[in-house]
Amino acid sequence: MRLIILGSGNVASALGSALFNASHTITQVYDRNLQLAKKLALNFKANPIDQLQNLSIDADAMLFCLSDDIIPEISSQIIDRGLLYLHTSGSVSLQELNSCFTNCAVIYPLQTISHHRAVDFTNVPICIEASNSFSEEKVKALAKSISQNIHFVNTEQRLALHLAAVMVNNFSNSLYISANKILEEHNLSTRLLNPLILETAMKAIELGPDKSQTGPALRNDQLTIKKHLQLLDSNTELKLLYQLLTEQIQQQHKSNNSNS
Repeated sequence: MRLIILGSGNVASALGSALFNASHTITQVYDRNLQLAKKLALNFKANPIDQLQNLSIDADAMLFCLSDDIIPEISSQIIDRGLLYLHTSGSVSLQELNSCFTNCAVIYPLQTISHHRAVDFTNVPICIEASNSFSEEKVKALAKSISQNIHFVNTEQRLALHLAAVMVNNFSNSLYISANKILEEHNLSTRLLNPLILETAMKAIELGPDKSQTGPALRNDQLTIKKHLQLLDSNTELKLLYQLLTEQIQQQHKSNNSNS
């Protein structure tokens, strides 16, 4: 399939690379910053552009790898040439494209993507949605070319999935940052937490989060909780977060008398 990529960020780079390596041809890379477009286009032997009027019609699909808030703005400036128009967002509705294009779809990879870490898409869940049968056939084929884990997910479901993903990925990572800072303030190596982080994730996958919960909140260890809160006296926001999460764990496990 001949593809045009709009955007030059993490998703454009990672998903573009996966598609390029799956023998799709990337003809153009668009970004308002031409230097960024050139940098990414070089990886795909594509033509970099910074003007929407220079978009080629010699393609099968156009992939919007853009910030959520800019997708409606950009799509409204593009003339429908009969291509397949796709976005990769977890929170933007299909209607944002469908209001501008006849053939449109969503191809949402459920994975954290960072600039300096390659992503193997083989088993990454790819969530797809389409405006019609033609678009569905095309986006399904595109998704299957890079992953074996394809799911049909509508806009409402995708938003819920995105919310859940933010909780397990972005929120937990924010806590990792806070935890590392605490260790650094007490002259401890942040690497000490690595085995715990891995084991926590594996238990949640293998046993389920409900059966994996441990800690002072679960066993209502008020002495330990009080000590932790005293240690956080100088950080009001983190102290409040600790209290809120402690209360949430206790609410989630009211009838659980397990010991850590």
